[in-house]
Amino acid sequence: MIESIIDFILGPYGRMVSDFYIEHQFIINSIVLAVAFYKLFKNKSKGVRSEQAMKVHNEN
Repeated sequence: MIESIIDFILGPYGRMVSDFYIEHQFIINSIVLAVAFYKLFKNKSKGVRSEQAMKVHNEN
């Protein structure tokens, strides 16, 4: 029911995109999760480095 409403709203090109996503959703979702985890851990390591730099700077 929901899928038919979305197909009607998006039209033929939206259906092509939707079909492509359904066929490749594992790969697409894996890429999205990998990028999210990368950014999450990159920001955490950047925060640790800046805290260490602040400690060194404050000690001098």
